[in-house]
Amino acid sequence: MILLIMTQKETIIGAENNLYLASVVYRNKNVTLEFWNYFVPDFVNFMYVTGSYAFDTGSLNHTLEVQLLKQDDAGVHVAGSIDTYNYGVKLTTVYNSFTFTYAFNQTKYDENSLDGGTIIDMWGANQIYNALMYNGSDQGGTVSNVVSVKYDLSSYNLSLLVNAGKFDLPNKLTDIFADQDNCEYDLIAKYTPTWNKHLQFKVETAYIDFDTNYDFRAYEDLHGFNFLHAYDDIIDARFVINYNF
Repeated sequence: MILLIMTQKETIIGAENNLYLASVVYRNKNVTLEFWNYFVPDFVNFMYVTGSYAFDTGSLNHTLEVQLLKQDDAGVHVAGSIDTYNYGVKLTTVYNSFTFTYAFNQTKYDENSLDGGTIIDMWGANQIYNALMYNGSDQGGTVSNVVSVKYDLSSYNLSLLVNAGKFDLPNKLTDIFADQDNCEYDLIAKYTPTWNKHLQFKVETAYIDFDTNYDFRAYEDLHGFNFLHAYDDIIDARFVINYNF
């Protein structure tokens, strides 16, 4: 079991406040349980709970994971009302050089909460399972399902990852924070040269297929302002070089 308590300074609107962080982690051979809590006075309290269970069936290695993120305003709540949560489940199966993953996430939709219940990205990486190249699954009201297949060519220090995700967002005309449903497809290749294990080359490509059948004009007539944003399909390509010191 690991217990972590720390504090650091955070500057927000108004007076400077400390960020308080407490964590408890428990691990054994098959089970991992984690509890994290971030607290900034007069701003937000962020709780993150996750657990995983590893098991085998024949030659297949499985890991079942669950997560819960909860955010609430604190004190004088300088950012406004924050009352939201996200929960998810993920199943990973490894067979030889293949890794298969299915993950589900849902974020609360609440028009009385900041940005419709959107999860605030806290100090560190996005913890939500279904965080792809474009979609982060943290937007208020998002329901996401993602399947992934990864293939490791260890003899060539190369890995290939394919993601296919469906992201359903609030899209009733009466939803103030309405947005377009979409599907995202990613292809990500990573290569580490044999002559330098600290170096990594990564090519990422994504295709995002947006639902364009939404009645944008009816939304504008009802609410008196334009739709948050309207997209045609997007192709995103990136080339990244990482170096680990």
